[in-house]
Amino acid sequence: MDIRIDYLVQRKIAQTVYSLDYAQELSYALNGTREYLKIHLKIDTGMSRIGFLTYDEQSLHDAACAATLPGLAVVGVFTHFSSADSITSEATAFTELQYRRFNYALEYLKSARIDFSLRHCCNSGAIAQYPQYAMDMVRAGIITYGIPASEDVKNCLDLRPVMTLQTVVAHIKNVPIGSSIGYSRTFKVNSTRRVATLPVGYADGFPVALSNKAKVFLRGKTFPVVGRICMDMCMIDITEDPEIQVGDIATIIGTDNSCTEMAALLHTIPYEVLCQISKRVPRIYVQNEKEVGMQQYIY
Repeated sequence: MDIRIDYLVQRKIAQTVYSLDYAQELSYALNGTREYLKIHLKIDTGMSRIGFLTYDEQSLHDAACAATLPGLAVVGVFTHFSSADSITSEATAFTELQYRRFNYALEYLKSARIDFSLRHCCNSGAIAQYPQYAMDMVRAGIITYGIPASEDVKNCLDLRPVMTLQTVVAHIKNVPIGSSIGYSRTFKVNSTRRVATLPVGYADGFPVALSNKAKVFLRGKTFPVVGRICMDMCMIDITEDPEIQVGDIATIIGTDNSCTEMAALLHTIPYEVLCQISKRVPRIYVQNEKEVGMQQYIY
């Protein structure tokens, strides 16, 4: 493994240590540098992704060994719940089992005289459903966007979406009866329609799978996407509002057409929808209805 130890040390990036092998690689790379890295030990309580297994004594022994290697300073120990965003009895029982397993691992490490100040296990679902498991810190993910971790836990917290994906109307045209719209002619008009083109497409994170399905919010109303969504553009039918003009703001994701609704149309989860918004899209930060900053990745 190519470990950029100088990069990690310079930027003081704490590392997740999930195996004895990785801990040894870090320790070896630090040898002779007189530097040290803060680490968090990852405990696998049933996610079966990465981490030291709680139901394997040798694995827990490896975790204790990793914590004592030269150059590594253990500051935290954590695990990850697999089903904390579900309210089924099976999911609840498994989350409780994971929590018990985690506490067993903590006791094991303490008995091995491993000191750590941070214990953490709550992701967004657990923050909503299991506040009693908060321990020393939590790892808020999707709820920082004001979006619930799942439909099951949407009423557990008072969440309000803080992100919108917006564009502007770039072009308006009247499409005569019998015409088709977009690639593969997936939409054909049976009467003259007024169609707006928006400069947003699948390269920005508006998936092709939403073609002829999604709706865009504009001037207080929703308008359907018509035709296949292109790489850089899409078309919407605005026949019902003759007042719409070039330059009007159109909302792809927002309060009135939520990320959760888009995810449902795609048969996926809101996490994936958010992750698909590409770096082509500038990030504009707003506070008290005023722009306070912008992150532009591509110029």
